[in-house]
Amino acid sequence: MVLEIVVGRLSGSVALTAEGIHMGAHVVILGMSWAAYVLVRRRKGLDGERILATTAAVSAALLLLLAVGIDTEAAEKLYRLAFGHSDERIDLSTLNLSMSTLYVAIVGLIVNIVSARVLHGGHDLNRRAAYLHVVSDALTSLATIVSLCCAWLWGIGWLDGAVALASAVVIAVWAVRLLRKSLSELASVKKQ
Repeated sequence: MVLEIVVGRLSGSVALTAEGIHMGAHVVILGMSWAAYVLVRRRKGLDGERILATTAAVSAALLLLLAVGIDTEAAEKLYRLAFGHSDERIDLSTLNLSMSTLYVAIVGLIVNIVSARVLHGGHDLNRRAAYLHVVSDALTSLATIVSLCCAWLWGIGWLDGAVALASAVVIAVWAVRLLRKSLSELASVKKQ
């Protein structure tokens, strides 16, 4: 996560930086999910369904806010490149970042795939929220790898911003679905 943010900033890759920030948000969100499970297990008198549904809703809302932030930064970069307001490019040769940027993205993908396998199969919304967060990270990792390869091999630097933008849109769609479902479950828990 830290490597993705640092290397992404040094290389000018919005997609890699967004992936690192996204993973950082997931550390917080997964921590919230874990804390909710611990709280529900230790405090038997608490309404576990309500706590887990609330945590899933908060998690989805944070993911949605993150997607909006990534979309904004990616759109600004694309605008600057498209309308010549900047000569900004992904400089993969600076500090010999071409291969290290790609390696960092590949390591991020591997970590996300392993995490997704561990979290897959949960039935409650809280675990599903954690799983979707990790899958969305894997998606952004894969998209980042493709955009970095295109920039490195063919000089298609605008693809970095486009990939970050598209990844954030997909993440936002997943977040909205999870938010609707968790709010619906929370409303049904309150009626009981």
